[in-house]
Amino acid sequence: MSPPLRCLTLSLTNRCPLRCSHCGPRSGPDRTGDLDEAVATAALRAAARRGCEVVNFSGGEPFAAGAALERLVAAARALGLLTRVTTGAAWSPDPARARARLEPLARAGLSQLYVSVSAPHQAAIPLGHALAATAAARELGVEPTIVAAAGRGGEAARQVRAAFLEAGATPPWILPTPLIPFGRGAEGLRPQDLDQRPVEELSGPCPSLALSPAIHPDGTITGCASVFAADLPALAFGRAPATTLEEALARLEANPLAAWIRGAGVVALKRLVEGRSEVRLPERAVNICHLCGEILGHPGALAAARRLLAPS
Repeated sequence: MSPPLRCLTLSLTNRCPLRCSHCGPRSGPDRTGDLDEAVATAALRAAARRGCEVVNFSGGEPFAAGAALERLVAAARALGLLTRVTTGAAWSPDPARARARLEPLARAGLSQLYVSVSAPHQAAIPLGHALAATAAARELGVEPTIVAAAGRGGEAARQVRAAFLEAGATPPWILPTPLIPFGRGAEGLRPQDLDQRPVEELSGPCPSLALSPAIHPDGTITGCASVFAADLPALAFGRAPATTLEEALARLEANPLAAWIRGAGVVALKRLVEGRSEVRLPERAVNICHLCGEILGHPGALAAARRLLAPS
């Protein structure tokens, strides 16, 4: 029997009022493309059947989806799913406007609000947006979390905590996350900007593949929600509506390469490829997502992995 899903991410749109230099999906005000609402609704039903815990609405900027976001949050809650929106909070310049924008989602059943912050974000919008969004969420009974992205030597989490304390507010849960050089970050981030470590410290099975799938604005279904997953064909298992979420997950679970990543991990995959081919891969990475992207995005490494793991 397949295990229950931990989280389904629905990337509702490529649109975003920001154009951050590290953005994995390359979202921005010049991008178009929205996830079909019927596809999203069908995926919610499929996720509920798989015992999913949380559905995460992301983008781009999910608030750009307008009333569709409210309808989807309500549909998810009606299915018994916890609901999360991950946002850059450009919509919350002050507490009053933040509350007005968030209140319909709270009424629809929003459980969690994840607010992304980073130096590139704050180059476009003040950190006060995150404080206002957090205050509104608390007033409306929505659990806030700050997702603080930083590179080497980054102090995003400490800076956010200090900003809340300076404003006389209790800091919410702050989740540090690393910057990864994919998407727009492939051009905007230098190796010296990244907090990398020896790959041996990243050993072990991938905790996300198959358990935290994502559906992207064009309908592509990927086995995980990494910010660059849609760029890697090896992580894609179909496109909705032609392929359902159940069908994509069945393909993933039958895929030898995915099975290796889920069972042995990406460091073991790197060693397998290097031990049986001429391919050499980086010895340092930010995290397992970074290393996975380096392997699956390397044509020679991917070809070798598929050859070595093909059923005999």
